Amino acid sequence: MPTPLVGRAAPSAPKTTTAAPSAPKNLSQKVARAKAEVQLQLDYHLIGGCVFCSTEHPDPVPMGTRLHSPERKEPMPANALFDMMSVTKTIVATAAAQLVAEGKLDPDAPFTKYLPEHLLGPNCDITVRDLATHSGGFDDTRPYAKKGMDFQRDIWKKRPTWKRRERFCYACYNLIMIGRIIERLEGKRLDAICKTRIFDPLGMADTRWWPVTGPDLARTVQIMRNPTFIGTCQDGLCQRYKKPQGNAGVFSTAADMLRFVTDILHRKTFKKEVYDLLYTPTFEHETGRRSWGWDMSPVQRPNGWSTSTITHSGFSGQTIAIDPGGSRSCATANPDAGFAGVVLTSRTAEHTTGRICRMRVLTILKEG
Repeated sequence: MPTPLVGRAAPSAPKTTTAAPSAPKNLSQKVARAKAEVQLQLDYHLIGGCVFCSTEHPDPVPMGTRLHSPERKEPMPANALFDMMSVTKTIVATAAAQLVAEGKLDPDAPFTKYLPEHLLGPNCDITVRDLATHSGGFDDTRPYAKKGMDFQRDIWKKRPTWKRRERFCYACYNLIMIGRIIERLEGKRLDAICKTRIFDPLGMADTRWWPVTGPDLARTVQIMRNPTFIGTCQDGLCQRYKKPQGNAGVFSTAADMLRFVTDILHRKTFKKEVYDLLYTPTFEHETGRRSWGWDMSPVQRPNGWSTSTITHSGFSGQTIAIDPGGSRSCATANPDAGFAGVVLTSRTAEHTTGRICRMRVLTILKEG
């Protein structure tokens, strides 16, 4: 069994570790080992529950609980709906990449070309590509969300902290702006655009923007032991401004997210230029390595995965990752090779520990 995580955010180690359930004969050793790792994380109270799957083992494996408050526990279903939080950004980035491939969006034009009401005006040098790679100079503060501010009016007043391409800084604002650009170009709401352009073509029938209501609440995951976050996006801005944003708000299942990453791995549905954008690192710096909407930094990559890997995580405990194989550009790699994995959890550990936990599972799923 894997050794306990260092630096874990747990009250204390259990005196005895529950053994992982016996694997059925038809379940591979990789999945059995991944289940043992997840069980260890459950035992150390790093997560409340988990569903994982991969291109090699596409059947979602649920473990732990859907509701993990002290007074109520309920087994995690395989079709559990998770608040995907910032994994939403990869979906929005894919929709924007489609507009680039269709010639409707110039990635190297100032983003204010499409959002002229922004105070930076027509002389702004921050491009749409800078937003997509989090390298335009915006930090992750939200002055437009402070008490007494008018989001509709003040969203356009945020100024950059650094010069463009001076450094990488992950900021939700970048994808909020890209979401607004997509809506401006398409003349529709972001949720309708992503449904038409991504969810429907890929068969992601369970994927939708929040809130989750009705019977589906019975399979929606409680986030971080907070009973108010069942079917409601955890992101405060999404809660305050009840309209789809480019930074968060999508709910999905492990099976649907596997459909998404499998398509990106095998490049089957959209134009070639879409996938090229998603895989090509266009910002490389000691502070981060980024492609269009995805992270390619070594610190975010599961052990043993190639330098071509793209990955993204969500704050409440979700990671999706795609390795096209080898160190080759995906544009020349064998489209039927490679590996992609999905690990969705309700994390209860602190953020960095939770991300390490999910990367351990992905490492096992791919490398054994």
